[in-house]
Amino acid sequence: MGEMDVMNWIKRMKIGHRMALAFALVLLILLATVAYALVSLFAMSSLVDGFYATPFRALRLAERINSNVEGIGRSMLQAMMTDYVDVSELYIDEANTFMSQTDDALAELNTLMDDQGVLLSAIETQLGELSGVKESIAAKIRGADHAGAKRIYDSRFVRVSAATLQQTDDICDLAENIGYQYMTRSNQD
Repeated sequence: MGEMDVMNWIKRMKIGHRMALAFALVLLILLATVAYALVSLFAMSSLVDGFYATPFRALRLAERINSNVEGIGRSMLQAMMTDYVDVSELYIDEANTFMSQTDDALAELNTLMDDQGVLLSAIETQLGELSGVKESIAAKIRGADHAGAKRIYDSRFVRVSAATLQQTDDICDLAENIGYQYMTRSNQD
């Protein structure tokens, strides 16, 4: 059938049939557009799920560790600044809670980024040292040696917490790079 045959066929059709054919073509185009949109939506959903599963989650965990390390420092400072034993114990308990939350976040980060063992073991080492320094400060506070606690805080805690924060910043950078690579690779597909 040539082009002229199709045109003649359409001209010979009744107006109702021509309108039905036009409506069917518009409906077919609409269905194709909806199908394309759904496929694109599912692809985008998969992309977002993949991005959230590793890079974004790792970034949030590293930021949580940073926040907890800073919270430990604040709690220990507050414990040193008060002369009331009960209040000091509350701040020490708060520091212990931050430390526990940090350990939980690190464990989750370990399972999430198991291919980054060297970097994560460095953070584990720093956090272990930080925990020991925190306990030394707590012992001095409990022994009413606030000056000794302040010396330990100034000489060791500040150094160790700064190193820990640097390590978690490295994790943040790594997670951002993984996220960038993931998004770049997904856009190429």
